[in-house]
Amino acid sequence: MHARGCLGGRLVRAIGQALQSRAARALSSSAGLNSIVVENLQSPREIRAYGLQQREMERFGLCSREGLRMQAKLARYDKSLSPLLEAVSACGIALAVWFGAGAGMQYQDLITIITAIYIAYEPIKKLGRMSNLITMAESGLSRLEEILDAPIDVADLPNAKPLARVHGAIAFEGLTFAYGEEVILSSLTLQIPAGQSVALVGPSGAGKRLISLWFPRSLCCLTKVSWKISA
Repeated sequence: MHARGCLGGRLVRAIGQALQSRAARALSSSAGLNSIVVENLQSPREIRAYGLQQREMERFGLCSREGLRMQAKLARYDKSLSPLLEAVSACGIALAVWFGAGAGMQYQDLITIITAIYIAYEPIKKLGRMSNLITMAESGLSRLEEILDAPIDVADLPNAKPLARVHGAIAFEGLTFAYGEEVILSSLTLQIPAGQSVALVGPSGAGKRLISLWFPRSLCCLTKVSWKISA
């Protein structure tokens, strides 16, 4: 029975270690998936402006598949403890019967040993479940500490000065844009002097929003438009 208890304890420890690493990776994958969802819900205009719809869908799909794979591994390790302990218990009872029969033990003594082994199974099983819960909670706590203690990537210098008002002019020259064969903007030239505001007025679908979104789009797309921002 002592050997069985040692084997059960080692089994619980081994599964706990495997659970800890898988739980940490599963939490990291879930955090990445939540981050992608929040970014897309908070910045739909920026995503469309930069033309990143396909990239964001691929990121979400990849992270979702990885998270599903890690959750499946986590569930497999978590649920495998009870069957393994039952197998160890059955092997322990079989060995007790074999050794007892070979040693010429009395029937009542053999029944006593088998009963003791069976009674010891449930506490080890509960200990394994508690160990799994503690291991998964420890992984979550480690992840929380990692986030709280993360260094600030962008920090102000000790002698940093507040940014004053930026002065500059913006100019478009020959802006043309089309959705497929439908031309939305054709040879648009626009100049906005420094310090002035310009209102875009027109019917729905005339391209007002497209003009406001063209600044970031021009940075990442190859276009024939010429635009300038003067300091």
